Amino acid sequence: MGVPGSYTEEAALGYFENKVKLIGCPGFHDVVDRLLSKNARYAILPVENSSTGSIHQTLDLIRQKNLTIVGEVVQKIEHYLIAVKGTNLSSVKKVISHPQGLEQCGDYLRKWGWELATGVNTAVVAQEVAQKNERGVAVIASKRAAEFYGLEILDEKIQDNNHNSTRFVVLSESDDLVVDADKISLVFIVKNAPGSLFAAIEGFATNKVNLIKLESRPIWDEPWHYFFFMDLEGNVHDENIKKAIEYLKIHCKSYRLLGNYKKASFKQEVIHES
Repeated sequence: MGVPGSYTEEAALGYFENKVKLIGCPGFHDVVDRLLSKNARYAILPVENSSTGSIHQTLDLIRQKNLTIVGEVVQKIEHYLIAVKGTNLSSVKKVISHPQGLEQCGDYLRKWGWELATGVNTAVVAQEVAQKNERGVAVIASKRAAEFYGLEILDEKIQDNNHNSTRFVVLSESDDLVVDADKISLVFIVKNAPGSLFAAIEGFATNKVNLIKLESRPIWDEPWHYFFFMDLEGNVHDENIKKAIEYLKIHCKSYRLLGNYKKASFKQEVIHES
């Protein structure tokens, strides 16, 4: 999603190592539509930030569109305050960024008291400010966006959390075979009965499976009912994983394997400049 200079583009460059043609799209649904219309082989979307948590739009799209997760990449996020050439901090009146960018720099922004506005994507906002040559307006975006659009860096690494990272998932329409897959994502709906959630996930503890994440999301057409996303370590061919999943089959109304893929490596956490 976005244009050159976006964090998603950086994640894609890191994951695919410049071996593919990248196509930017205006929004999350546009990315998925390209994949489903077979105008792209893979889609890549942010799914979780280490500071602000899950990106629910991605989780919902994966479930609704029956997409498969075939990979992930963790991208270190360092926010820069950038503006057109000749701007300085004292002349800034307004700051624009994606809502996540504003939220991740909340402490910094409160110190200055600038007017804040949101945009669809950090790099898109940077591109628009550069094209319009807007004065008095600054953007929170990546260093790469500043360089790509010829903007000046007013301040660097302004995020509240210096360990700020975003996890991106690589999506496919088909179940790609992933060599040495060691991470599994699932979605399931438990039966409406006391203790059903405990019963469903008890098998993972019994079979010594490490659960990484468990999160609920509302079912839109069933108010106050929820489905659960789960991430765990392992391979679907492991005997302990098979035994644990048997508990889901017994105690859930439904469940679906979202993907068995390779967990992001340390190497992928490095920002790739190009």
